[in-house]
Amino acid sequence: MKWHPDKNRDNPLPAAAKFHQITKAYEALTNEIARTNWEKYGNPDGPGPMHVAIGLPKFLLESENAIPALIVAFLVIIIIIPFMFFVWYNKSLKTDDARILMDSL
Repeated sequence: MKWHPDKNRDNPLPAAAKFHQITKAYEALTNEIARTNWEKYGNPDGPGPMHVAIGLPKFLLESENAIPALIVAFLVIIIIIPFMFFVWYNKSLKTDDARILMDSL
């Protein structure tokens, strides 16, 4: 009753927010479905409206594949991508804007 909005007419917004939290907590303690939702989702109302996830292949999530996955990522990011950029850049130096070889000009 201390935080009921009708009892706190001078400060209705903070009292209403606190009363809403107390009501949700009471519901989670007394209602079996709300309690199950609280344990499973962290909210007595059930899952939230938005879920964010990253879909990864199952083999990447296994601990024995962590080191090989890191090695492959290292090779791709540190070696292969810069090498491909270097090759592209060298070819772009040999041609002009119309893609005509500088030696031909």
